[in-house]
Amino acid sequence: MKNPIFQTLLLVAAASLAIACEDHRNDYMEDFQTMAYFRNGGEQEISLYRTGEDGIYSLVVCKSGRNLKGTISLELHAMDQDAITVYNSVNYTDYTAIPSYLFSFWEEDEETQLSGNPVRINFAANESARVIKVKMKTNEIRTLMDMFPDRHYVMGFQLFSAKGKISDKINLLVLTPEIAVPYLTFSNVGVYSYTYDKNSKVENVYSNRVKFGIDENRWDFTCKLEVKDAAWVESYNATHGTDYEVLPTSYYTLPTSIHFERGVTEVPFEVKVNREGMSALRNYVIPIAVKESSKQEFVPYVTADANDCVYMVQVLMTPDQLVLQPTQLSAFYNGQTSSDGTPHTYDLLVDGDENTYWMSPGSARYGGIPGDETWGFWFDIDISSHPLDAFVLGYLPSAIAVRCPTRIVIGVSDDGVNYEMVADIANDDMHSRVGWYDLPLVKLKNKTRFIRMGLLETFINGNIIPLNTPDVDMTCEVAEIRLYGAAN
Repeated sequence: MKNPIFQTLLLVAAASLAIACEDHRNDYMEDFQTMAYFRNGGEQEISLYRTGEDGIYSLVVCKSGRNLKGTISLELHAMDQDAITVYNSVNYTDYTAIPSYLFSFWEEDEETQLSGNPVRINFAANESARVIKVKMKTNEIRTLMDMFPDRHYVMGFQLFSAKGKISDKINLLVLTPEIAVPYLTFSNVGVYSYTYDKNSKVENVYSNRVKFGIDENRWDFTCKLEVKDAAWVESYNATHGTDYEVLPTSYYTLPTSIHFERGVTEVPFEVKVNREGMSALRNYVIPIAVKESSKQEFVPYVTADANDCVYMVQVLMTPDQLVLQPTQLSAFYNGQTSSDGTPHTYDLLVDGDENTYWMSPGSARYGGIPGDETWGFWFDIDISSHPLDAFVLGYLPSAIAVRCPTRIVIGVSDDGVNYEMVADIANDDMHSRVGWYDLPLVKLKNKTRFIRMGLLETFINGNIIPLNTPDVDMTCEVAEIRLYGAAN
């Protein structure tokens, strides 16, 4: 039997690499009344997961030709190392065959095992496709790969005809299994910041999803959620230069477990935060992680950077807004005046009118100038009459969601001349911004008398454009600024 196998293999293998993963039913009718082929012929990568159970792949054999009502008898062969060696010589590959004892053939219902190699397939007149399931011993295959990491293991299958015609172009299938751990993680990870004031809703709801990283969920299981403790947050602060503290449990609720039903790969959940009685100007966080699963093979995704696997809701309660007067402001640039004579000066930043706005000088091609190299276009706020050691700056872009600031630095000073930078903020939430945006809380060891807000970048048409370079090419617009600070 081997000689005709190799002879056919040599004829078809060279074409197999170019075969795409799609149904070729109408591509290769040829001149035959009835013929057969692999629907996904050629080389395919497949994903297998360490689930403690066999991995399963569906081999789909199709019938075509001029007479779709015809009958045909086939043999499905698993390629041994001799056959794979011939395939390698034709295709310039270096594959190693996975031993046949590590996989088996089953009927489509996965209940009846098909014995023998080759497996015989008989198409009735009314059948257009047959599905043969391949069950693979995933853990054993992974062990084999770990033992011989330099080998490229594959499973090869070939069709032969006992009665009828086999396509000369797609009668060969070579599977390369990639074996991975089916991780549990969140749809949204990292820090999500929210600011409250006395006018905010008392209860606020934040949604996320737990995802099961597998192509098909064949199990019914539960995973638990946990909130990281103060020691974990202290370690996070040390790594990321933050000053977060865990929000007391009295201020929030969230489910302790998430249930996955068979067939479901994502499950939503909600975090409810009640701000009633929350202390102001404290950097509270709820760091949520997947803890464990009722099926021990399904594990939480963990990386060296917590922001890749922990969903952290950061909430900040602000005190009453401080009233700022134009006389408290000074600026690097007073503001542009429109061609129609409308002023866009910095005193409009505190006039309480959301329809007026400050505008930077614009493109150098039309006489515009760049901002300061370090601070860009800055505004200084004199708070010497009520110095602060904790504050939140907020801003409102102009009514049209373009030319928004997308990078803002914050500085503090005792004399209004020499400033120390204490924050540098740039994130996607600042792009095409509509509505107020509060910058992160700034906490100082000592009270400061002056605050500087510097605009370093602007955003338009999907592009971030610097404001502090000689070839500055765009304006930036801000309608209002606001300041929350601890009472003196």
